[in-house]
Amino acid sequence: MIEKTASPPMNETRLRETIRAGAEYILSRQHHDGYWEDFNLPPGRADMWVTAYVGLKLKSILDRFDVPDFRGALVKAAAWIDRTKTADGGWGYNRSCPTDADSTAHALLFLHRMSYAVSPEYRTVLTGFLRPDGGVSTYRPSCEKDAWGVSHPDVTAMVGIVLRELFPDRDDALSRIVTYLRDNRGEDGLWNSYWWNTPLYATALTLDFMKMTNAAVDAAALRDTLSAGRPKHAFHKALDIRCRRMVSMPPDRLAAELVGMQEDDGSWMSVPMLRLTYSNMAEPWLVEDGGRLFADDDRLFTTATVVASLSEALTIANV
Repeated sequence: MIEKTASPPMNETRLRETIRAGAEYILSRQHHDGYWEDFNLPPGRADMWVTAYVGLKLKSILDRFDVPDFRGALVKAAAWIDRTKTADGGWGYNRSCPTDADSTAHALLFLHRMSYAVSPEYRTVLTGFLRPDGGVSTYRPSCEKDAWGVSHPDVTAMVGIVLRELFPDRDDALSRIVTYLRDNRGEDGLWNSYWWNTPLYATALTLDFMKMTNAAVDAAALRDTLSAGRPKHAFHKALDIRCRRMVSMPPDRLAAELVGMQEDDGSWMSVPMLRLTYSNMAEPWLVEDGGRLFADDDRLFTTATVVASLSEALTIANV
């Protein structure tokens, strides 16, 4: 059943202080050249992808209300992304990895929102990952058994967002993406994530994309699922807030819990949540072991996700 009890009002001052402390933690971890790095997978530390993701989250805060002056940090991060590409002209997990659709989409959206002119050629780069079923793969398939080269809901939604925002006059791929996402939604109203141990990641992105394209979404099952869920960890709570925002559910309880979970240094504790999915596994959410899980050991990915979600909660409270 959907929760019907009213949540207590959020303490706006405390919430702003929490967001400020989280942003300051993130800024304290930025390298002099402008990039951030986090996670530690077999290919090494993630820099391109993490910088684009963290930059996008900080930019969303800056767009909503005043926080400490970190515009300069975002300018440095965008300049680093702009001059740092993979050998084939896109962006990847880090500088030693090949181009992937997800990292490239995050980088392009960050540059666009930082007022960079994005070449129309990048639309071709992104649509090069479009699969026959209308979804988008993370990597270009290397063989028939390469599951990293099949459609992934979380990556599909992210690429859809970028195509809609950056190339609105050439949206012929969007209807295929909408159809794919509608066809791959669970009965619980959620979308599965290929690279994460929670469907909330893909669901939050998909809801954003569907709203941008004016695609109708039946929210009843999703509201029931969100009402019944009790995420334990900061990353999952932050994603839950994003999903609730899109279906008009109050985020107050989760926001208050996140405020109470903040560490003294301004960060939030991370847990293993990024799944290095086995390359022969197309649906890792169906099995207990879909791949090794990794935490963001520098806590940047988690902290950036939380502060952006809390800023959304504060915006909702002020409407």
